[in-house]
Amino acid sequence: MLRVLQISGGYSLLNMAAQFIRGLAAFCLVLAAIGFGKRYLNRGGKTLALARDESFPLYIMHYLPLSAATLLLIGSPLSVAARWTIAVIASWASVAVFTEIARRIPPLRSLFGIRKEWADRA
Repeated sequence: MLRVLQISGGYSLLNMAAQFIRGLAAFCLVLAAIGFGKRYLNRGGKTLALARDESFPLYIMHYLPLSAATLLLIGSPLSVAARWTIAVIASWASVAVFTEIARRIPPLRSLFGIRKEWADRA
């Protein structure tokens, strides 16, 4: 029978080592994904440039509409799938509107990292 050193709070040395290895494996997978992207996805092109310039505003602006929609739908009698669908659609629609507004107002454009040439093309 394996005896494991117990640490206060219900933790064991074996459990802590397993969690460390698990975290290390996750970190290595992230590094591998970054290396794969750098090796095989490091190309130019209109689509990639547009995605690069639009990703930051989408990331910034998705949180507030998604949180608001989720908060409003928490007590609703709808199913989980229906609530999820409504929250996602409301969030994406709001983000599309906010992105267009940010694209057209120069101070907001620079605040959200949208380049001038992409704002003029859309």
